[in-house]
Amino acid sequence: MSESITVTVVRTTEVEEQVTLDLPLVHPETDEPLVLDLSRSSDPGNAFAYLGAAQKSMQRAGVDKAVIDAFMSEAKSGDYDHLVQTCYRWFDEVRY
Repeated sequence: MSESITVTVVRTTEVEEQVTLDLPLVHPETDEPLVLDLSRSSDPGNAFAYLGAAQKSMQRAGVDKAVIDAFMSEAKSGDYDHLVQTCYRWFDEVRY
C-alpha cells in the first residue's frame, strides 16, 4: 500500500522546507523498494535495533540525510508500537 506524507526537513538552522515523500521509500537511483533487514541483529525486537538498522539501510541507499532525520524523528515520537508501525510504513518489507 502506497501513501504520501509531507515532512518538514531542516537544511540549515534558518532554512526549513516541506517535502512530500511517497511511502514506502525507494532507492533514489534504482527505484527499488527499501527493505529493513533485522536478521543480523542479536535482538531484533529491540527498539534500538530497529532504529539502527533503518538508519543504516537508508544511508547505504543514499537517502538524503534530511529524510533520514524525518524518519528518526517520527519513529521516536511515540511508543514501541508506533516505532514498529513507522518502520512498516516507511519500508516496503521488514525482514527478521
